[in-house]
Amino acid sequence: MCYGPGMRACRSLVAAVLSAALVLPGCAHKRPPEPARVVTVEPEPARRDTARPREAVRRAAPEPAPALSPAALAARDTAAASRVLRRCAGHKLLPEQENTRDATLDMIAQARTALLRGDGTRARSLARTARQLAESLSCR
Repeated sequence: MCYGPGMRACRSLVAAVLSAALVLPGCAHKRPPEPARVVTVEPEPARRDTARPREAVRRAAPEPAPALSPAALAARDTAAASRVLRRCAGHKLLPEQENTRDATLDMIAQARTALLRGDGTRARSLARTARQLAESLSCR
């Protein structure tokens, strides 16, 4: 490999390359990889509830939520319709949307009148209709 007049320089170069190859892989910043660890998972022992018989463990059905009165439902629907109308207040509406808004306002007024007269069922029906009309408006 190194023959001729520059043999000494060639040998020095080869020696430098070989020593670099031996020194560089052993740098301090490279640590050898950690050996793999074996992880074992033991299953939990089955628990037995021996304090109560099987029939007693059954859970009772949850109690239904108390039903709201027609007046409360009417108030909820009226408030929902009013929120939609407030959201549409600053928007330019098409003629059919204006008709829907006016009909919704009329239904809300009729529902409030029915509530004042004490007719909860009629108020509930009018408020539900007002909410459905208001939800058909697309003001975003």
